[in-house]
Amino acid sequence: MTHKPIRRIYDTDLQDLLQEIRGGSSQERRTALREFDWASGDTRKLGWSMAQKGLDLGTAMIVFFNARPERYNYLRKDRLPAEARLRCQVLDAIHRRAVSGFYLPDPDEGLGDVFARILDWVERQEEDRARGRQGRWVFDPALFTPITLKAVQAEREKEDMEGAAPGQDTPFDRTILSDNARRGRPTLWRELLGPILG
Repeated sequence: MTHKPIRRIYDTDLQDLLQEIRGGSSQERRTALREFDWASGDTRKLGWSMAQKGLDLGTAMIVFFNARPERYNYLRKDRLPAEARLRCQVLDAIHRRAVSGFYLPDPDEGLGDVFARILDWVERQEEDRARGRQGRWVFDPALFTPITLKAVQAEREKEDMEGAAPGQDTPFDRTILSDNARRGRPTLWRELLGPILG
């Protein structure tokens, strides 16, 4: 088995690469990434492009799914074909950034048309969990739940109204602020220093 020599990136090459990656408008960069050809494209350049700030979650997931990750999801790293290793390294990096919150949903587009593919992936990983197996790239479904101000306000209103009687404001338990409630519990200092002081 022969391996291709690794092309080293030098400072001048890196500056040129970053200038090329960061050139153009954000929409042009998004479009170029969404149309990336995994079969013939430069995956090293893609890796650098995916590490740039400001890239949205929808675009990242489109790039992820365009690589057809299902082919490698259950293969151990040492069983990967040589030609798939670099692809999987880029997929690993995209996955790590996605689950860590590096990519955020676009405020105008959200996740767009990739949302159905995400749901399908999450459903399959839940089926895997029920069977007692796990793929290489596991996503938390909460990552893809839309977070909007309206959704947060609606959730807060729902929580507030669960404890209120019809036609009344939300009750507030003021006993937690009273001296009697505090007297029954030791203070933080008493908890921490109690074993020492006796």
